[in-house]
Amino acid sequence: MQNFTPLKLFNKNACGAAAVEFALISPVVLLMILGAVDFGFIVHNSMQATSASRSGAQFVLEDPTGYSANIITVVQSATNLPSASVSVTTSEECRCLGSSTAVNCSTDTCSGNSPPKYVTITTSYNYDLIMGYPGLPDPWPISKSAIVRVPSE
Repeated sequence: MQNFTPLKLFNKNACGAAAVEFALISPVVLLMILGAVDFGFIVHNSMQATSASRSGAQFVLEDPTGYSANIITVVQSATNLPSASVSVTTSEECRCLGSSTAVNCSTDTCSGNSPPKYVTITTSYNYDLIMGYPGLPDPWPISKSAIVRVPSE
């Protein structure tokens, strides 16, 4: 008499097992690859936005009095991101050295001197993910800033 075990029933025919395993694993691997590609694009676009903000800060240092007319063009041309999708904002504030509190540039003083002026250049871009991921925003917001102290005139 033959010994019958339920596991031997599955041992007889293994044809197609590799195809079934591939069908089960391939969506997970594809999702991981797309996630890695999206992450790489986010990091790349983030570095582009940082570089563009720094280029704007450099432009402010080169032309401290007339930078406001051309700063958006300079920042948008400093990146490979689509210029229609890149938004650039600038803000000015005065602060006393060693303080993070803004003061009035025309009326306040810092130790008897006029307060130094700081310009913040912010570059923002929305990256459209390759595919939507649950719990993650789509488009992915990227915003980078550079702050520069404007030399006194």
